[in-house]
Amino acid sequence: MERFDASAYENIIFTLLDQKDSVLLNNFRNYLTVLSNLEYKIPDHVQKIVEDDIVNIRKDFISSSSNKNKSVDKSKTLDIDAIHLILIVARLQALSYGHTELTLNEWNTAKTLEFERLHNRV
Repeated sequence: MERFDASAYENIIFTLLDQKDSVLLNNFRNYLTVLSNLEYKIPDHVQKIVEDDIVNIRKDFISSSSNKNKSVDKSKTLDIDAIHLILIVARLQALSYGHTELTLNEWNTAKTLEFERLHNRV
């Protein structure tokens, strides 16, 4: 799985931003820091759907990566880090909309973003 390299992203951002925009960058960092420290929960009805989705997603990845001998290509399975990332994206997305609870819309959007990331990685 790809690892997030914050310094690489910061280098790209700094090349795109002027020095005067460093205030904007710091404001964005502060915003993400505040979001990551807010109270947050997953309601019971959404948690059940999230759990079911995770089970189904993992089954789909395993069955799609099976070959004729029914062996699983482990590089194509959705590992715990990828699932954790979906949950983090869903959390930050919900909080960025001012929600302290995860909604189905945010969950579905987070899944879509992660699938696009997995599909487009080199």
